[in-house]
Amino acid sequence: MRWLYQIAKAHDPSVIETAADLDMGRVAALSPARLAQLNDIAAMHWERFACWREAAGMGWVKVNPYGRSGPIGVVPIGLAEQPPPRAVEPALQSRADVLHALRLGADPSGQPALAWIEVQRQGTIQQRLLPLPGRMPLAAVAAWNRSEDPVSATLFLVESGDRGMLRLRSTALPSGEQKLLLESKAELIGLEIDQWMGFAWVHLVTRVQEKDPVSDEPVERLEIARWNFDEGAVAEDRGWTVALAPGALAASELRQMVPLPAGRGLALLFHKPDGWVVVTPDDRVQVSPPSPGAASQQAQLVTSPVGGVFFVFHEPERGFSALPVFEPQR
Repeated sequence: MRWLYQIAKAHDPSVIETAADLDMGRVAALSPARLAQLNDIAAMHWERFACWREAAGMGWVKVNPYGRSGPIGVVPIGLAEQPPPRAVEPALQSRADVLHALRLGADPSGQPALAWIEVQRQGTIQQRLLPLPGRMPLAAVAAWNRSEDPVSATLFLVESGDRGMLRLRSTALPSGEQKLLLESKAELIGLEIDQWMGFAWVHLVTRVQEKDPVSDEPVERLEIARWNFDEGAVAEDRGWTVALAPGALAASELRQMVPLPAGRGLALLFHKPDGWVVVTPDDRVQVSPPSPGAASQQAQLVTSPVGGVFFVFHEPERGFSALPVFEPQR
């Protein structure tokens, strides 16, 4: 396996400006490698941190447009092997080029805990294990404060409650102050966050099943609840719903959820027998790749910094290509 670091044009992700082989074939990653979030302009950072999960802990590396900037690092995170530790996305690369990462799991006594890991530019490591009150979360994301102080973030945690209830709560770090944001009888589909410079939008996607009051037939819908985060303050925002029905859209056909640029909501990618459908709060678009066999395995939505949404897919002969779903703002 080869690891490549590629940088694409902001207006068209199918145009690759630089590509570098990272020479990381010996890495035994247990999760995809992800670049850390920047609270800054990307062009001001020559090097980027990437991290992933390994059996021995968290793997990390610094990359630049021409390859690796140094050796590959692995940090033991101090959490129990079971349940397998999970990344709380996103990790943060500070304006001083320090990596802050969070891992969710159980402490040696089996209680829910959070591992905070800091990697300095020179590779120096600092760590802290924080207790996490309540049940083990089903999903978690982190909103980082603009100050970028150590352990300065707010967690959004989804937990299972009693009698089939689902709860979303926020937990401020390092104080541990909690706030219940939502409690409903629903099935978790996903939790997504989009953020920059201390401001964030958090989206909770659930599937709700009810009976039609007229026909008494079961009906389903996706509910997208939304909150905004501004330097520690959490406020509910306007959400929306997506109707589900046989022959139209089904929860089992949902493949990806991607935050739209400028806080315009989520784009949902559905894979149907006759093609692909992208649903946003305001639009529904059918996407048709040029050949029937294209985009069957490696299709995904990609957003650009200038507001475009692209359908990226792989073809055996041509490699990766991109189709514009919503044109970028020029």
